[in-house]
Amino acid sequence: MLVGVTLFTYRESLEHDFVTMDDYPYVVENVHLRDGLNRETVIWAIGSFQGSSWFPLTWLSLALDVELSGLDARSFHRTNVVLHAVNVLLLYLALSALTGSRWRSLLTAGVFALHPIHVESVAWITERKDVLSGLFFMLTLWAWARYAERATGLRYFAVASCFGFGLLAKSSLVTLPFLLLLLDFWPLRRVQGEMPDARVSRERVLRALFEKLPLFLFAVAAATTTYWAGVSGNALESNERLSLLHRLANAAIAYVGYLRDSLWPAGLSPFYPHPGEDVSLAGGAAAAVLLIGISVFALSKIRTQPQLAIGWLWFLGCMVPMIGLVQAGAQARADRFMYLPQIGLCIAVFWSIPSHVFSNRVVRLSLISLATIGLCLLSYTTQVQLGIWRNGITLFEHTQATTGSNAFVHHGLGQAYLRAGRLDEAAEEYRAALSFSPNWVRPMAALGEVMSDRQRPDKAAKWFERALILRPDWVEVRRRLAELLVEQDNPRAAIPHLKKLLETKAYADNAETHGVLGLAFARNRNAKAAAMHYREALALRPEFASVHANLGMLLSEQGSADRALFHLSEAIRLGSNEAEVHFARSNLLLARGSEREGLAALRRAVGARPNWLAPVNNLAWHLVSVSDEALRDPSEALGYARLAARLSSRANPSVLETLAAVLESDGRIEEAIAVLHEAIALARGGGDLVLAKRLTAHQNRLRSSPPLLHRND
Repeated sequence: MLVGVTLFTYRESLEHDFVTMDDYPYVVENVHLRDGLNRETVIWAIGSFQGSSWFPLTWLSLALDVELSGLDARSFHRTNVVLHAVNVLLLYLALSALTGSRWRSLLTAGVFALHPIHVESVAWITERKDVLSGLFFMLTLWAWARYAERATGLRYFAVASCFGFGLLAKSSLVTLPFLLLLLDFWPLRRVQGEMPDARVSRERVLRALFEKLPLFLFAVAAATTTYWAGVSGNALESNERLSLLHRLANAAIAYVGYLRDSLWPAGLSPFYPHPGEDVSLAGGAAAAVLLIGISVFALSKIRTQPQLAIGWLWFLGCMVPMIGLVQAGAQARADRFMYLPQIGLCIAVFWSIPSHVFSNRVVRLSLISLATIGLCLLSYTTQVQLGIWRNGITLFEHTQATTGSNAFVHHGLGQAYLRAGRLDEAAEEYRAALSFSPNWVRPMAALGEVMSDRQRPDKAAKWFERALILRPDWVEVRRRLAELLVEQDNPRAAIPHLKKLLETKAYADNAETHGVLGLAFARNRNAKAAAMHYREALALRPEFASVHANLGMLLSEQGSADRALFHLSEAIRLGSNEAEVHFARSNLLLARGSEREGLAALRRAVGARPNWLAPVNNLAWHLVSVSDEALRDPSEALGYARLAARLSSRANPSVLETLAAVLESDGRIEEAIAVLHEAIALARGGGDLVLAKRLTAHQNRLRSSPPLLHRND
């Protein structure tokens, strides 16, 4: 029933798309996940600090989705929903094993399954780490319940293994050893004995602490690694800007916000902006007084109603890594942070209901009816909340409606509009984001992308350059700027950026960067450096079609016909269908006398770009001038020659010369003479007297004694 209701409630998310809140950089555009689950992905995941955090097991689970179903958003959503459903079942089993109370465990698992505050953790692909770490959290609780029944080395190994895997999925599980200590007090009573009036034994407490020492060491290692990941990714900059007093005030207010949203989940949002130094210190003090009051009350009942203290401390303790004492990011709080802490609140409430009330049939039916109605309402609210996660536009439009305008929301909405191809609206949102945060580099870089898509490369380059001034280490923006400068035919400006990219760890062995740098050097007339970087790119990726093509054309210009022909042929074999590649290859083949292959290559060049004058004109000429008469086709040549004349607007004397030669080969002498007359006038008007003289001689020859066309140069 639990699993079925969970799957039914979350069924809509199986049709959702990726959202423009980290899904694209984390998953869709992550080159390390592109090839699915393999040895290279495993090595990268273990050492990756992407996202300013460390969660290798989560990366591997995402890679497994790619391996099984490719970059299909439905596959990722399906995995998240299934993991959440399994977590619901495991929570029920773990709480039943720990407390022996099935109906309370059922209620807690039901709230956990259906509460809308958990939608963010399940419906957001990037938050795979919540549901995956939740899986190992529940398994750890269940394994600990079994270990408490009978302490064996194998059962302890199961506990440690589950906890270790949980930390590899999300390091916020570092507080779990403390939670196990709380469970040792209640409901397991391992630190005071089984007798109702037994007191806590110092010896038992020390033993409980000692047996959890390996778990604490795991937690310290994970916390240290995550801290360094945050430092390396500059994720803790906001922590340095905010004083401890401001962070404490926001933490207290956030705790109260989580309590309110658990009791009345209205107005939930994917983002709650941090007020920064504008946080209300008075509001923080009032929230702290409330929290302290609840804590004092719960602890005062620890002998008679220990579930109040344990549930409340579960909530407070599990939230510590995410509450903002070490501030990372721009959020004041987040719904996803309540995925596991809320269980403690349910324990405090549901285990406070006396068992004897169920002895009365009327009361029992009333409570069951009330619980059923409550869970149905939660299910309905969750389904409504799921609707905002349909795509990036619905997500950020809802966020703007609930939290008002701010830089984060405008930037996110701009990203969504950009993905949808609504460029004008995207640019407007990015500028709105900059009006709130003028030095935020992400909207600047995004405006560069918009201007690039709108075919305004000069403005795009200025936005990229502005972003790099504020953040010189942003390699992705430097790469985009360099590529844009190469596309603008400004290789001299692109080369320094590309060289800097190759000096970074991320791009030191990047074939694409070497390929673009080779192209930049080629356009800057430095053939030696261009060839060197092309070869470096091919050494890193031997089947790089575009680099084979560029190197082939470069070698062709240098006169290295055999090597050029090899690389051009490789480019075509690897899937390149660029007209330039076919045209360069046709010239090499025809020059070496391979007329049949050369004509075939010319036809492919014309097929790839039918309106390119040079291959059309060449094909017309060679169809009547090849030495092998079996390959000549004057009628086909005439069609291409007339197309070439149209493409040149009959303003190119050399193209008209080809048309005249084709007409001559087809026996249309008078038409050929007339075309030559037209070409002579153009040549003289353009000052090309040598061409005019040659055309005149051709015309005179046709007038006196029309010869057969012979192959010439």
